Amino acid sequence: MKDFKALINSWPLPAIDAFEGKQIVYKFDDFDIKSPQITDYYADDYGAKFCLYDLETQEALVSIGFVDFPNSVNYLYKKNTLKIELVYIHQAHLRQHGIATYYIKKIQEYAMSQGIEQIRITVNTNACLFDGIDRRNTLPQQSLIQFYEGLENPKVPFYLLV
Repeated sequence: MKDFKALINSWPLPAIDAFEGKQIVYKFDDFDIKSPQITDYYADDYGAKFCLYDLETQEALVSIGFVDFPNSVNYLYKKNTLKIELVYIHQAHLRQHGIATYYIKKIQEYAMSQGIEQIRITVNTNACLFDGIDRRNTLPQQSLIQFYEGLENPKVPFYLLV
């Protein structure tokens, strides 16, 4: 059994100025989140969907979700696979500060430590999940593809679903 909550809680927060002096914690449930755009946070034996949560404002700042597929699913892919399902920076002023890069690299480190052979990522800037969001400082589709390609590690390559 994998303890994704313990794994994620062991990750230090990204060192960015916008987090200085704030009480930010990892959160694995929807309780007390003011005006959530993303819901259904969890951590179980197969993955996690969590947010960086500001205790003072009661807002989710960043949401990340990934699944480490069980062997029955990996059999279909013919490779030991992990899927990044969500990388979302909620507030425009927090975008383009390296937060997404930081967490993708953390997930890559985890994947390599587990012998994962491939990370699947759906790249869709127009997914209905993002309807109505503030699009300032977001990447357009082609730039997002290039962003992921630039982070790819040959030890655990990305399979981009576009």
